Amino acid sequence: MAGMTTAQARVIDPILTTHLQGYAHPTRIAHKLFPRIPVEVAGGRVIEFDKESFRLVNTKRAPGTNFKRVQFGHQGKPYALTNRGLEGVVPFEQLRDAAEVPGIDLGQRTTQGVMDTITLDEEYEAAQLARNAANYANSHKVVLAGSSKWSSSDSNPAQQIRGAGEVIRSTTGMRPNLLTLSPAGLAALKENPSIIERIKYTGRDTVTLDILANLFDVEEVVVGDAVFLNDNDAFEDVWGKDAMLSYVAPAATRSQVTPSFGYMYTLNGHPAVTEPYAERATNSWIYQVLLESSPVLTGAAAGYLFQDVA
Repeated sequence: MAGMTTAQARVIDPILTTHLQGYAHPTRIAHKLFPRIPVEVAGGRVIEFDKESFRLVNTKRAPGTNFKRVQFGHQGKPYALTNRGLEGVVPFEQLRDAAEVPGIDLGQRTTQGVMDTITLDEEYEAAQLARNAANYANSHKVVLAGSSKWSSSDSNPAQQIRGAGEVIRSTTGMRPNLLTLSPAGLAALKENPSIIERIKYTGRDTVTLDILANLFDVEEVVVGDAVFLNDNDAFEDVWGKDAMLSYVAPAATRSQVTPSFGYMYTLNGHPAVTEPYAERATNSWIYQVLLESSPVLTGAAAGYLFQDVA
């Protein structure tokens, strides 16, 4: 299988691999902000896009003269895919007949559970990258405080978000199409007086994601509900109390040379599942799930970070 090492490609279960490649956990949103695209090698240079990608080029030429040349993006910071892997265990005791390989339904449930764990790690890595203020220009980020917080009755989130959208448009030529919210951000928006006042004219009595998308002039609003257990053994929101406005390339145009806020570089053929094998020491069937991926910022100018929105 292209893009895989010899060890990884030794035996791949095509049915379970196809199942995982089409599966998305309902609380994961990293794939919205960082759409998954395949790469052929586990390390290299990120194709980044800056203002040169939007320079006006005089394409006129006289007959017989050389053509001008353009290059899409440039080789930016290095990337190295994170090698993730876990094994799912199905004890023989859970099967009617331990002499038979577990059925495809049991295999799907087991590998799906393993994938849920792996993608939580991937989600956390993506959130840390997107929420890192150092990745944004000063004009593309703001720390909300006092009456500017969305949880304040004096704030006007719609005005702030549309203003941020104009910043993105003026520096990339692209209008933002995605608003990524933390649970705290969504809760603040639902109770914000200026938002409630605006939706009175829609005939709706509750604030929905679709209403927010229309109000903020974006195609989609997503909420990252994922949580993790921190070092103090307490649950914590993966996406904290932040929000990100961004332009993400539409599905039909996505590639390494298409401008977008970011991508999830993923080794071609991943996620993948090796064929299950019997382990006699534990009397179990073992399912090995592989995923080499890494979120990368390809166009930070296509994003705007709101910190501490609530």
